[in-house]
Amino acid sequence: MNKFAHINLDNLTHNLNIFKSVSKAEVFAVVKANAYGHGDKEVSKHLDKQGVLVLCVSSIEEALNIVEDVTADILIFGYTDIESIEKYHHPQFIYTAGSLNWINQLESLSTQVRLHIEVNTGMNRFGFKKKVDLQSALDTKHHIEGIYTHFTSSESDERVTQKQVENFKSIVHDLDYNFKYVHAGNTHGAFKNDPLFNAVRIGIGLYGWSVKDIGLKPVMSLYTQVVHVDVLHEGESVGYNQTYTTDKETYFATIPVGYADGFDVRNHGLDVYIENQSYPIIGKVCMDQSMIEVDGHIKVGDVVELIGPNRTVGTISKHLNVIPYIIYTSVSARVKRLYK
Repeated sequence: MNKFAHINLDNLTHNLNIFKSVSKAEVFAVVKANAYGHGDKEVSKHLDKQGVLVLCVSSIEEALNIVEDVTADILIFGYTDIESIEKYHHPQFIYTAGSLNWINQLESLSTQVRLHIEVNTGMNRFGFKKKVDLQSALDTKHHIEGIYTHFTSSESDERVTQKQVENFKSIVHDLDYNFKYVHAGNTHGAFKNDPLFNAVRIGIGLYGWSVKDIGLKPVMSLYTQVVHVDVLHEGESVGYNQTYTTDKETYFATIPVGYADGFDVRNHGLDVYIENQSYPIIGKVCMDQSMIEVDGHIKVGDVVELIGPNRTVGTISKHLNVIPYIIYTSVSARVKRLYK
C-alpha cells in the first residue's frame, strides 16, 4: 500500500459539533459522492454513532450503499424514478419531491413513502417554482415530512442568499403546513439562525473546509511513498513530451500517484513535501505516476505529503483554480482510506 488517505474521525466529530453550535439546528450530514471522497460507509457509521438523525445522499444507489450500516434516515436529494422506489424502497429512505408531475406518478405506489419538497428559489436545477403546484402537492397520500431550498451563492453573495431566504420563507408561510423539518442552510448558510429553519445540511464543512474561520479541522490527509530514485544526466528529460529537461546532474524520485488517483495534472508547479521539505514536480503528471526532483537524502519508502499541513486543500484549489469540492471528490477508489 503506497498511497493512502488518513481520515481523522475525531476531527469529523469536532466539525459536526461546531455546526451544531453555530446553527442551533438539527444537522443533516451530507455523505453524497462517497462522503466527499472520505468513504461513505465508514463516515456514515461514525456520524450515525454521533447521533446524526438524517444522512443525505445524491441518489437511491448511494442510499443503498450505506443503509445496512446505519440507523439514521437517509434523504435522497436527486430525482428518483418510480420504478426504483418500487424495487428498492427502504423504510429509512426519504425522497425529494421536485415536481407535481413526479408527485402524481408517485400516487400509483401502494407503499406510503416519506418526502421532502424542494423549492426552486433561484438555483434553477430542480424543485417546485409555482405555489399552486406546491399547494396541490400537499394533497398527496404520502407523508410530506419536510421542505427545503438550496442556496446558489451562500459563500459569496449575501444579497442573493437573503433574497432566496425571504422568498422561501414567504412560500412556507403561505403553504401553512406543519412540516417536521424546514431547511435551507448549507455549510456557508448554516449561520442564518432563523427560527423557521430547524435543520441545516452540512457537507464540505463536516470535512474541514469553509470560507469562514470557525475552527474547523481537516478530516482528510493524503500521502504516498517514493517507489524509485534515480539520477538524470545533463540533457536528459523526464516523462511524456519532454516538458522538462535538466541542465545538470539531478536526482529524481517517482511516486505512484497520477491523475487516475485524483492527482490532477495541474499540480505541476505546486511542490509536494517529504519531512516538511518541499520538492518540485518535474515533467508531466502521468495517469499512474509522477516524478519529483529530490536530493541525495531521499530514499525508496519515504512518505510524500500530497494533502496535509504543508499542502492544504485551500492551497491546492487556488493553484488548480478549482473549488475544494473537486479536490476531495477526485480522490479515487485506488487510494486506500485509513480511519483513525
